[in-house]
Amino acid sequence: MSMRVPGTAPGGSARQGYAADGIAHGLDGDGAAPGLADIQAVLDRLSPQRTTASALRWASVFRISHRIVDRYGEGRMFVAGDAAHIHPPTGAQGMNTGVQDAYDLAWRLVLAVEGRAAPGLLADYEAERRPVGEEVVGRTVRHATAGGVQAAADDSETLMLCEARLLVGYRGSPFVDPSDDGPGPGPGDRAADCGGLRGPTATYPVRLFDVLRDRPTVLLLYGTGYGSGGVAGRDELAATAWRATGVAR
Repeated sequence: MSMRVPGTAPGGSARQGYAADGIAHGLDGDGAAPGLADIQAVLDRLSPQRTTASALRWASVFRISHRIVDRYGEGRMFVAGDAAHIHPPTGAQGMNTGVQDAYDLAWRLVLAVEGRAAPGLLADYEAERRPVGEEVVGRTVRHATAGGVQAAADDSETLMLCEARLLVGYRGSPFVDPSDDGPGPGPGDRAADCGGLRGPTATYPVRLFDVLRDRPTVLLLYGTGYGSGGVAGRDELAATAWRATGVAR
């Protein structure tokens, strides 16, 4: 059985632990490699049972880089994921952030290829996703240098929501109307789950995210009084959405 136990390089210097200049990364041949005493200290702190380190064959220091591109797009070229941002693996944010980059870009590209994209829609990709990348890079670097996610100033609930990427929102997007600031979720917010939903053939509860999964763009209305006639103006809003998107109902 093999195990990987990350830790701070001996001395804890910025140069040895990660790339402070945002450029150098990979194996650091000049860094102070950990010895048996350093490895034993980690085992004493983390191992569930008494374990003794011995017969060390090779050790090195790996520098973690952190940087973000100046632009997420230029002309017909766009970047996402690791091509756009790299950072310490604290919190395992790289894959989630990269997948969200790709999703945000993909639906825009589809509309552009089909000739249905509004002017500026592709440029809006950077406006939405680069602030998210900046936040992830900055937060993971702080965690890496301050002792992990446990050292964050946020309360535990906020921290977990942030690590799960559930607090990402696009209210500042150029395509979101900033004047719509009423109660409940607004344009650019993550859709909140709701109770009381039932499937067409089953009586067990259905989550809103199950309904939205694997569907194209969805007009989602929040309201009251479903049992007495539904959301006021629902049919008119739906018809307006169909006309605006140019898609046959």
